[in-house]
Amino acid sequence: MRAAQQIGYPVVVKVASPDITHKTDVGGVILDVTDDRAAIAAFERIVRSVQTASPGARLDGVTVQPMARATDGIELIVGAKRDPVFGTVILAGLGGVAAEVFGDHALGFPPLNERLARRMLESLRCWPLLRGYRGRPAVRVDLLVEVLMRLSYLVADYPELLELDINPLLVTPDRVVGLDARAVVDRSAQQRTRNTMRTWRCVPTPRSTSGRASSATGPPWCCVRSTRRRTNVARTSRRCSPRDDYARFRYMFSWSSPDAARRYCFIDYEPRGGDRRRGERRG
Repeated sequence: MRAAQQIGYPVVVKVASPDITHKTDVGGVILDVTDDRAAIAAFERIVRSVQTASPGARLDGVTVQPMARATDGIELIVGAKRDPVFGTVILAGLGGVAAEVFGDHALGFPPLNERLARRMLESLRCWPLLRGYRGRPAVRVDLLVEVLMRLSYLVADYPELLELDINPLLVTPDRVVGLDARAVVDRSAQQRTRNTMRTWRCVPTPRSTSGRASSATGPPWCCVRSTRRRTNVARTSRRCSPRDDYARFRYMFSWSSPDAARRYCFIDYEPRGGDRRRGERRG
């Protein structure tokens, strides 16, 4: 009750338990609590509900948070998970309590830059809603892209983060705010993995193969870095059967043209230590 008074009504009361992943499944979320009596009742109701639905769960208490109201907001989910084969994977998609029902999500590999983060969002079926649809205003896509980039660097730099979910992530025409989050931490991972890049599926261009170059007629300087040789890509593709190419591209793809190999050379990731804040590719 005192926490709700300090925050200011209305508030949201949620169960705090390390053993409960989906709070709504056990009746652990009560919205729009408007006064002291309702705050006390919400606490007692959550405790009874959790003890009935999950009697073996550890119950640390409840959290009290401001009630977020947004008529034009969209609930998304962003997160990351360490896969034993692919390393750390970033997820973004339609969130809320029906995140698993709709299955509208996209995957990417950290670290993300602005182009890759935006490409993930554009692949979602809910992308037209984010851009505005039938009188509904567009949300702050630029802030959403920044959130994905910052999340990707967070999980890339800290290998002890095995799982991280922010759901729902409320995106409105004015702001982006996380309403709930959970994390699974392996505190011994940092000692086992000194080089954090070992957990990345796609690594940035090494600094030794990139540099700056000046131009007399163009910009003051540009970043120049090497790309994978097209001959190596073409040589590898010739070892694949037509069935393998069809499984990858979903149509009969031919590598006979040099332009085809050039399109699939790996050039998206910036050198390590670039401009993280803006995530811009220079050069």
